[in-house]
Amino acid sequence: MPVLDGLEATRIIRKDARWRRMPIVAMTAYAMNGDREKCLEAGMNGYISKPVHSAHLLATVEQYIAPVPVAARPVAEEPDENAPMLSAAGSIEGLIPLFLQLAPERLQRLHNAASRSDQIVLSKEAQQILAAADQIAAAAVSKCARRIDEAAQRGDLSKAKHSLLLLEAEIMRLGCRADVPTSPRR
Repeated sequence: MPVLDGLEATRIIRKDARWRRMPIVAMTAYAMNGDREKCLEAGMNGYISKPVHSAHLLATVEQYIAPVPVAARPVAEEPDENAPMLSAAGSIEGLIPLFLQLAPERLQRLHNAASRSDQIVLSKEAQQILAAADQIAAAAVSKCARRIDEAAQRGDLSKAKHSLLLLEAEIMRLGCRADVPTSPRR
């Protein structure tokens, strides 16, 4: 970067208490000895060197959007219908296509768990989507995933299945707003 390198940018970000827990992963063409350590010392959470393999990238990102237990999460306020669904922050917008790429597989797992009446897997998968939706500030998606998780934990599979249909619709809407094609489940 012409003005600020990633190490210095990370140090500046980490000085602000609001961003101390935000995951930062280096992606660099440099693969010199010690580069990984420099990134971690600067406050980054991880390091990926190029050439990047998509499976490794997806696994790394998913590692940092793992679910936080529902009880530990603040309850999101009802979103203003006129407010933009997504944050304007570029880093969040960059994660939306990745979220949408992973969503069909997660939705399929949710549908499979619902059809088997597997409350544990249903809750776990809903928590994964909830955590990822929170990371990209997709409030409506997050709300639907939270409803699935809560219904699964209560054993209310009918409510979970209904919320799953709403979740699918919200993810499709997210794809339209982000102008990213989403593939329907099948």
